[in-house]
Amino acid sequence: MGTIGALGPSKPPGELLFDVASVTTPERRVGAWTDALRHHYYPLDLVTKGPSFDVGRMYIRDIASIRVGSLECDPMEVHRRRNHIATHADEFYMIPITSRSPLMLTQFGREAQVEPGDLGFVGTGSSYVYRQPMRDRFTALRIPSAVLRSRIPYADDLTASTFSGRQAMVSIFLDYARSCLQHGDTLSKEEETGVFKTFIDLFALAISAPRAEPQEESSIRIAHRRRALRYIDTNIADPELHCGSVARALKISPRYLQKIFAERGERLAAVIRARRIAEAQRLLEDTGPGSLSITEIAYAVGFDDTAHFSRAFREETGMTARDFRGAAKPNFSS
Repeated sequence: MGTIGALGPSKPPGELLFDVASVTTPERRVGAWTDALRHHYYPLDLVTKGPSFDVGRMYIRDIASIRVGSLECDPMEVHRRRNHIATHADEFYMIPITSRSPLMLTQFGREAQVEPGDLGFVGTGSSYVYRQPMRDRFTALRIPSAVLRSRIPYADDLTASTFSGRQAMVSIFLDYARSCLQHGDTLSKEEETGVFKTFIDLFALAISAPRAEPQEESSIRIAHRRRALRYIDTNIADPELHCGSVARALKISPRYLQKIFAERGERLAAVIRARRIAEAQRLLEDTGPGSLSITEIAYAVGFDDTAHFSRAFREETGMTARDFRGAAKPNFSS
């Protein structure tokens, strides 16, 4: 078949693990491709464009704790939802690197368009959406979240962002990733350990150098902010979620917590509301059987008054929840 990776002309890593062409019944190909992604990466839902899904090939190789996949497939939209997270405790960061067309990544209310040659990533510990509008060849790198967070405690703040390939450290990281793809099958176990460490070091530099934190912001405050955001996301359905409850959970004072966010020009109450609305948007995008009503979604994201939810949603997004749900319906068919 020739080159399939997104990082340059190299032999695809590993063996061809799955090809939808082997599924003789066309109507079953989407389900089979979904099962392959779930098995080799993690639980997710898949929506595809049009009635047919004819191209889906997957090569996989593991280098230490890095899962390297080279894939080629028809247009698809991947949804990682809260129910998937609840049933799969392991957390990863997923780094998709496209070779032909832009990819769209959405997480925490942020949306990034990742062009060929750029870098973007999402975390599997929270809901996200990956949109691939065209048939494409791409590399999918999966790394353990805990390893990166030990280097960059605020890594989740950087997901669904675009890091330009024109940035020196991004280019250096991609060059190294390309080298890993080319030589991974010749590495010993001891060499894989060293490669993994260097890979994480370079990735951390690639995503932190373009977005350096304020010099006066200590690593302790960065870690507190990250813990606060994770607590908020975990307890988003609690209508009593506020600065005091978050501070108590983190065992710091409300004043100190407010100061941490104020240093970035943020108010914690506004952050909580924005994340409630972002979660509501993710839930509203689910329009399939068993999806929640708008009223149920309001309660699910911590509003105990539907009128308050409607006002907040419109203020944050510029449209009503009902209009958002209508607009969010994809022009896809399962």
